[in-house]
Amino acid sequence: METSDRTSQEYQTALGINDWDYFLPRNHVNSPVEGKEYRIFQPQWKQIILFWLGRDDINSEEKEAFIQKLVDFDDGCGEWSYAKVDRGFYEYHAYLLAAAGINKFKQCSLSDEITEQIVKWVNDFSNMGKRKWITFLDLIKEGTRIVLSETIKEKVITNLIQVLETTEDESIRWNVAHSLGEIAVGNELAIQKLIQLLGTTKDESTRWNVAQILGKIAVGNELAIQALIRLLETTKFQDTRRRVADSLGEIAVGNELAIRELIRLLETTKHEDTRRLVSDSLGKIDPGNELAIRELIRLLETTKDKKNGWMVADSLGKIDPRNELAIRELIRLLKTTKYEDTRKCIADSLGEIAVGNELAIQELIRLLETTKNEDTRRLVVDILEGIAVGNELAIQELIQFLKTTNDEDTRRLVSDSLGKIAVGNELAIQELIRILETTKDESTRWRVAYSLAQIIKTEKQYADIVLALKHNLINEVYENNFDLFEKCYKLLWECAESLPYPKFYQAWHHNTLPPHPEITDNTPVEVLPTVRQLEQQITDISTQLSHLRVCCINVNKLLTLNIKNEIVQAFCNRLYPKLLPNETIPPVQTVTDLEREIIHLKQQLQTPHLFILLLADGTPTPEVIDCCDYLTEVLHLGWITSDPLPLPPPQRSFVVSQENLLEAVESWVAEY
Repeated sequence: METSDRTSQEYQTALGINDWDYFLPRNHVNSPVEGKEYRIFQPQWKQIILFWLGRDDINSEEKEAFIQKLVDFDDGCGEWSYAKVDRGFYEYHAYLLAAAGINKFKQCSLSDEITEQIVKWVNDFSNMGKRKWITFLDLIKEGTRIVLSETIKEKVITNLIQVLETTEDESIRWNVAHSLGEIAVGNELAIQKLIQLLGTTKDESTRWNVAQILGKIAVGNELAIQALIRLLETTKFQDTRRRVADSLGEIAVGNELAIRELIRLLETTKHEDTRRLVSDSLGKIDPGNELAIRELIRLLETTKDKKNGWMVADSLGKIDPRNELAIRELIRLLKTTKYEDTRKCIADSLGEIAVGNELAIQELIRLLETTKNEDTRRLVVDILEGIAVGNELAIQELIQFLKTTNDEDTRRLVSDSLGKIAVGNELAIQELIRILETTKDESTRWRVAYSLAQIIKTEKQYADIVLALKHNLINEVYENNFDLFEKCYKLLWECAESLPYPKFYQAWHHNTLPPHPEITDNTPVEVLPTVRQLEQQITDISTQLSHLRVCCINVNKLLTLNIKNEIVQAFCNRLYPKLLPNETIPPVQTVTDLEREIIHLKQQLQTPHLFILLLADGTPTPEVIDCCDYLTEVLHLGWITSDPLPLPPPQRSFVVSQENLLEAVESWVAEY
């Protein structure tokens, strides 16, 4: 659909909506209203909402009430009294929609308050009067910065100039100048204030930032050109000169004074980067100027700065791409050579020509498992990233590698690779969450968080991330490990952008249920243990049943799977590390493959009976139940769940809260 057609359709849709309850339930308090849509959080409805706010036939009181509801929105997901995070995920999104909305409804009584608030967020201060500086999280500033151009620009510019006139904090000045550069193109008052700041500030970074901003908003402005030339004549800093020269190239087209000054700088400077930038600026502002042309020719004749580089690649990688004979020969050499440098060279060549080749991937994995050279291991991980996208065996190996290495550089590299080849992989997500929460290295934590953001794709996975990480958004973590708090908040912010508000709320409050009907007290009661509490109880049971061969595994991530090959592989991935932790997890495609591997596993363990207790905090899909039902020929399967689970015999169901849980499990085992 063309943009004009889409805009017309959005406008027509807005005309057909009379009550803002259609966008946001009027009776919302602090939790989703059952059966109602929260269209304010759906990007496709934003333009329609803005059109609605711009309608002349809608009562102003109704628009005012809608904006007020957005400003006061309470998502019910956490208490946010932190200096750097002052409200919840959906509360920010609702407020920013209100900020865009007042540009369509300029008569709103809240417009001054809203404008002042977004200026605070984007420029890192918490009090307009005292100018107290506080650093909000980057993603909050980024979201707010987008809205700067959508809200009432005149009011925002006025607020920003007011800050510029009163603050002496260079960080705030820098931020304000940047904000003006985005919204104040051609605004005379903003240009005047920035020129004034250019002459008064003693901070060099502020100078070159302001110079750059003037290059964006002051095209053709004589006062700005003169101020930049004056700075070019007086500054001693090469960075500032470069920025000024670049800005003059943007705003001083055809200006003779600017041309002469740039030529003078070209004649006197010995700094190659500056000469190059000045040359580029001259090319922009007056390509036909004879004096400029002669000076550029002189520069061309005298410069000693040259670009050079080289790249080496194996000849097989150049002349036989994807050639099976070449690949086999390289694999053979990789198996037989004793020289580490040769291994690296061969591995690198395979990375060029063996994309998706199973034999090459398997041999690289073998090298990863056997080499003790960290450089080689990092190289192999990097190569697998390129040739093994979606390859289960490679993903499993990288996950195992991540579990065993303590080298932070290697962890970062493996995390990056998983972020590229393991999209949607539940085990990879689980392991990356573990690293995120346990590493003490901030750089590793940043890379892991980024990789997690790349591989979570489904609503279930987003909800799982909310459930797994929300416990890090507490005061203790904020005070003692802010980096972890920030990374988790950022991930959950992305979850909030991808999940409908009711589903995010449900994930956040996953472990809280309302009271039973017979309870008259309306205070919510915690009756559903968290997954960690369940795991702890299972751990206790496992300890008490140590005289029996009972394996307890968490199958929470399997609950919603409905693709059979994913189910059987995920089941195998959980079973093998518990029973044969030193064995490589075998690849399985069908339930019969899994059955065969379990038979083999029982032979290795030398046991005729194998009892498996499956820990689940929910209801599995029919496909999972059917898979487990098929395996009852080779396994004794029992489920421990929060609520009774109807199962086909001989599978057993136990409820985690039952008083005689231990005795019930013992009785089940005793039957065989």
